[in-house]
Amino acid sequence: MGANVQRKTWITATSLNIVVGVGATVEVSLTDVPIRGWIRRARITAATGPNVTLNVQQTAGALGAGDFNTSLAYSATASPMDQEEDPGVFYQIAQVGDQIARGTLFCRVTSSAGIGDTLQLQLEIEPAI
Repeated sequence: MGANVQRKTWITATSLNIVVGVGATVEVSLTDVPIRGWIRRARITAATGPNVTLNVQQTAGALGAGDFNTSLAYSATASPMDQEEDPGVFYQIAQVGDQIARGTLFCRVTSSAGIGDTLQLQLEIEPAI
């Protein structure tokens, strides 16, 4: 007989109205997320752009080749992007201040629109603590 596996309640981290300029990439901070967890679902929509890209990073800053800082990356994907990750993508980040077991994930988002665009971002996270 199999073991009884209990999943923890998922947390939704959302950033609305992310303004992206022409050909620009914007870094968004998702605060108050668990310091260890599994990203179970990633969603991003663009108001006008046909394609979006998303990188979820454990620390702030630019991406580099072979960068272990990146937990999850999606190349140009038609908007809206809605990806489920099963069994999930694990990440671990530093605790921020005196928040108990809470930290910040950094997401880099881009839209392929030829004009400025507004994006909506949402991650579903299952805590690992």
